[in-house]
Amino acid sequence: MATLIRVTDRTTETAASREMVQQGPLHHVVETVAAMPPDARRGLSVSLPDRRVPPHTFDRHAIDALIIDLRRTRP
Repeated sequence: MATLIRVTDRTTETAASREMVQQGPLHHVVETVAAMPPDARRGLSVSLPDRRVPPHTFDRHAIDALIIDLRRTRP
């Protein structure tokens, strides 16, 4: 299970607003992000809260890498 979060109004890490956009299987969350224009992905973070080993969170270039991996595995 993954959680898609949008971080806004970031002045410091503790002063940022977080909005949960979607929860579900990782590939569904990544498909949602992949369908967005690149500018709309700003501030997004994909979190794997139940994961027992790092990485637990993907953002910026790591999200792009997830999208590339998804496209490689899908026909």
